Amino acid sequence: MYDPDRVNELLRWCAQQEVRLRSRLAPLESGLTRLTSRGPGGEWEDVTHEEIDQLRQRIREIEALLAAEEA
Repeated sequence: MYDPDRVNELLRWCAQQEVRLRSRLAPLESGLTRLTSRGPGGEWEDVTHEEIDQLRQRIREIEALLAAEEA
């Protein structure tokens, strides 16, 4: 059987992670922050959109988890 205190602790952690991820996402989406990475040829590549996609996916996963728990 699940320990309700542990479950609640996990859900609080998930909610905190969602807030943290959204705070990372906001400046990327607004264009205030841009991320770059060196590509195979040594050239800098803009990877902002990839990071935005990854953050959005993580947020969707957390939202689904939290919604499933509320149901």
